Amino acid sequence: TFNKFLARKVAGTIAIGGGVLTLQNLDFEAMNGRFALTGNVFDKGKGQFVISAQMDAEKVDINQLFDQCANFGQQQITADNLQGTLDAHLQMAAPMDKYLSINTDKLFVQAQLSISGGRLYNYQPLQKLSSFINVDELRDISFEKLENTIEIKDKRVVIPQMEIKNSAINLTAEGYHGFDNYMEYKFRVKLKEVLSKKFNRKKAKTENYEEDKEG
Repeated sequence: TFNKFLARKVAGTIAIGGGVLTLQNLDFEAMNGRFALTGNVFDKGKGQFVISAQMDAEKVDINQLFDQCANFGQQQITADNLQGTLDAHLQMAAPMDKYLSINTDKLFVQAQLSISGGRLYNYQPLQKLSSFINVDELRDISFEKLENTIEIKDKRVVIPQMEIKNSAINLTAEGYHGFDNYMEYKFRVKLKEVLSKKFNRKKAKTENYEEDKEG
């Protein structure tokens, strides 16, 4: 255990020598999924270290991931907004101190992510699309699969353009999220889908009105 993080069935090889701690095929279970970690921790002296590692994750509960990792130090999108199952391949390099605190100024991560059975709910930035989509639909969005390769560098989470097919309306999104909680996202929706959504809602209201009138 480490803070909220809990791992089970930990197995692998750890070697120490020449100022380097090496992790080989370190496997463990956590957050309802499995992890495989390989990497090195280099002792730079004076309580300073550098970690270089790669990790694979399978069938991880993304809600537990955000909760056990303290929402990765931000409050814009949290465990209270997410559900789904995550598969990922991650490479990272970062300096850290003897308390295992990472220097985020020099953190670099590249992660290939796949989220299945996803759900995003009560996420405030999406409410700004309410002029195109019904607000109730935006409060709770589900999607079958979401794939992307993101990077973390210069204290930013950089999200390349991706297509999000979901229960509210299909859209394209890209942007970045700063460690200072400043974020900039761009969303694109197809006019045809927007008009179709509005027409269907208007038709449904008309039909309901006619049924009430007849009753």
